[in-house]
Amino acid sequence: MTIEFVITAVAVHESPRGFGSIVVPVDPDSDDHRALTVAGRLASLSGAAVDLVAVADPAALVRDEWRTRLHELAATLGTRRVRASIVRARTVVDGVRETLAADRAPIVCMETEAPGRLVDAFELTSGSAIVHHVDVPVVLVGPNAVIHERPFGELVAFVDTSTAAPVVVDQAARWAQALGLHLWIVEVVEPDAGLDSPDITDSSHVARLAHAWTITGLKVDWEVLHGKDVPGEIARFLGDHPDALALMGSHGRSGWSELKLGSVSMRTVHRAPVPVAIIPIRS
Repeated sequence: MTIEFVITAVAVHESPRGFGSIVVPVDPDSDDHRALTVAGRLASLSGAAVDLVAVADPAALVRDEWRTRLHELAATLGTRRVRASIVRARTVVDGVRETLAADRAPIVCMETEAPGRLVDAFELTSGSAIVHHVDVPVVLVGPNAVIHERPFGELVAFVDTSTAAPVVVDQAARWAQALGLHLWIVEVVEPDAGLDSPDITDSSHVARLAHAWTITGLKVDWEVLHGKDVPGEIARFLGDHPDALALMGSHGRSGWSELKLGSVSMRTVHRAPVPVAIIPIRS
């Protein structure tokens, strides 16, 4: 992997609020740069640097239009802590992983559907998908995500009753504190046959998770949703919270190598009306 072109070098990647750089894979030939808008808002809230990464095939000639376009995209962020690079690598995943290796506490922010080479990162059969092969949080802007003019105001963490729930809530709470957002903790429970009302233990589980952070002074609300279509219930809830950033956890036996696009997390990303941050849950 080689970096052919850098617009502005970033001297310090660690932000004052604990966020590292926000790595944004971009396709200079695409008109869909919603993830760049999301990254800019996260950077404004956290003070993080932004790394724009365009990946070019090692044998391909990089057109001058790419350099011009990267200048234009970097300028839209309105921050001095921006770096834009053209990286020569065999795949988008290879280029992004090399970029991540050079940063401290990075996150990735990208669209899940876009023309050009970014499509390769989300093919169902691709063994090199970014979301499968990085071990850092990834903020995904799905095809139904609408990026409004107003800034993020809420962080909605979705949990289940597994032992991973406290890990997800801990990460979400730290993000909410760093970004200055109101935290929601939400669980979706499939209704039990023969029951006409929610089980009180469902509410108790989420209430305990919320209370652990309420006592720290963080503003936290919680909710329990019931329905068999978990991604659908999540999408409907988020429809009432258009200024939210959602957050979920996802498991993988080796990083995210076993994550499949058919999982609840990825089906939620593709239906959600807001961006969704997926954090790796290590076994």
